Parts: sequence; C-alpha cells; structure tokens
Amino acid sequence: MLLVRDILRHDAVPVIELAADEPIESAVALMGFAGLPALVLIDGRRRAVALLTERDIVDYFATPGFETGCKAARVARSAPNDELPQCSSCDRLSTVVRRMNEENLRAVLVVDGDAGLGLLTQDVVAAAIAKAETEEPL
Repeated sequence: MLLVRDILRHDAVPVIELAADEPIESAVALMGFAGLPALVLIDGRRRAVALLTERDIVDYFATPGFETGCKAARVARSAPNDELPQCSSCDRLSTVVRRMNEENLRAVLVVDGDAGLGLLTQDVVAAAIAKAETEEPL
C-alpha cells in the first residue's frame, strides 16, 4: 500500500508561494522560470488560499475576453472561497488519486499540520505508479 509520503520522498513538486493578489503575469513568469506546474497562492497572513495550476492559466487565457493584469487568485480553479485541495502525507495514495479523479484536480497540497510539504500532481502520481509497477517498492 503506497502512502503519499512514499512519493514525497522522491518526486514531490516543491511548495512555491505567491501572493494571491499578484498579477497573473507574475505567476506565469515564476512558474516558467522555476519550471513548476503549480503554485500555492497565499493571503496577507501567509495562509494558503488557492492552488494555481498550468491548466488554470491555459483555460483562463483561452477564454475570449480574458483580462491581463488580473489577480492570480481570480484565475485559480481552487478559488480562495473554496476548500483548498489538500491531503496528509499519511493518506493512502489510492484515496488521494480517487479524489483527484473525481474532482478533476490537477494538484493537491500535501500538508503536515499547517506546513505544506509539497504538491502532488497528476504527473507525479502517474510517474510514481509506473515506477512502482516496474521496480522495487519506493
């Protein structure tokens, strides 16, 4: 039985934070520079309020009439008033993957208490499952 922490040891995406009220162009530049598929958006008290993924950005800019300079939080699918998609490092991977599929989540924040440990993305999960099927256990 694989746990989320088994993947975190090898393949998690680091938690990189950006203020939720930063312009979307700043988020795109940071993600591109750092090669990240997602960012954690934080409020003025440094609390995670949303996840912004590459898919969110592509969907936003593909929408007719999109606005440049809008706040990153406006583009995030998991908007600040929604429940932040997260899981515990002790959760079963199968449970988290099922939730990601059911809710069409591209990423979830892995937490231990209030601390963000990493991001679990669809790509990371797929790679870890493929690795587990072909090699020794993680």
